[in-house]
Amino acid sequence: MWDVQQLLLLCIGWEITFHVVQFCASRAPLPASFPVNTAPSYILSLFHALIISSRGMHHFLILLPAPLEIKMAPIANLKQFSDAFESLSSELQALEFTCLIFISYLIYDMIHVVFQWPRLGTFDVLLHHFAFLIAACVALNYQIMHFPFSWLVICELSTVFLNVRWLALKLGLPEKFVTVVSILMAILFGLTRVVLYGVGLAHLIMNLNLIVGVPKPVLIGIVALLTGGYGVQIFWFRKIVLISMGRGRTAMLQKQRKVAVA
Repeated sequence: MWDVQQLLLLCIGWEITFHVVQFCASRAPLPASFPVNTAPSYILSLFHALIISSRGMHHFLILLPAPLEIKMAPIANLKQFSDAFESLSSELQALEFTCLIFISYLIYDMIHVVFQWPRLGTFDVLLHHFAFLIAACVALNYQIMHFPFSWLVICELSTVFLNVRWLALKLGLPEKFVTVVSILMAILFGLTRVVLYGVGLAHLIMNLNLIVGVPKPVLIGIVALLTGGYGVQIFWFRKIVLISMGRGRTAMLQKQRKVAVA
C-alpha cells in the first residue's frame, strides 16, 4: 500500500544524490567538454536501472511458479491461497517497496527532464514516464499485477548499457568499446523491452479476468497505458538498432552536440 512518507523520502534521496554526483563531477579531472550539468541525470539513471532491474529479476523468479491469482489479483483477495500467500507475503511487500522506488525515480526524473528541456529528452520521454507512473500508481493503490510489474522493471536492464554508452561517448572512450556497448544495448533492449514486454503484455491481457474487485475501467486504463508504452519501446528500438549498426550515428552525435552543452 501507499506509504507517502517513504515515497517523499525516496524522491528527496534521488535529488540529494543528483547534487552529490554533480558536485563530484564538477571537481573530477574530466574532459573540458564533459556536460557536468546533465551527466548526473544519466549516472542516476544508471544507478536506478541497476537497482530496479536486479530487484525485478528477483521478484520475477520468486513469483514465476506461484499461482496465477497471486501473480495478478489484489492482495486482499488472496486469503484462499493461505499456504502460497503466506510464503510469498514478504516478497509481495518487497515488491511494493520496489514499486515505490520506481515511482519516486519517475517523479524525480520527469522534473529534471522539464527543467533541463530538451537536454535529457523530449515528449517521448515524458510520455513514457507519465504512462508508467500512472500505471504503477494505480497498480500499487489496488495492490494488483505483481508479476507484470516484475517483468516490466526487468526491462530497465537495457538502460544500464544505454547510460554506459552515453558516458563512454562523453568521456571519449575508444570507438571499439562504444560499438560493443551499443550492440549489447540493442540486444538487451530487444530481449527485454520488445520480446519480454510483448509476451508479458499478452499474458496480462489473457489473465485480466483473474483480477476481481477492481473497476473494469481501471484495468482497461492500465492495459491501455502499458500498450501505449510498448509502442514507445518499439519506436525507440528502431532508433537503437540503427545506432548499433552505425547508421544515423553522425546525425545523432550532431544533435547531442547541439542540446548537450551544459
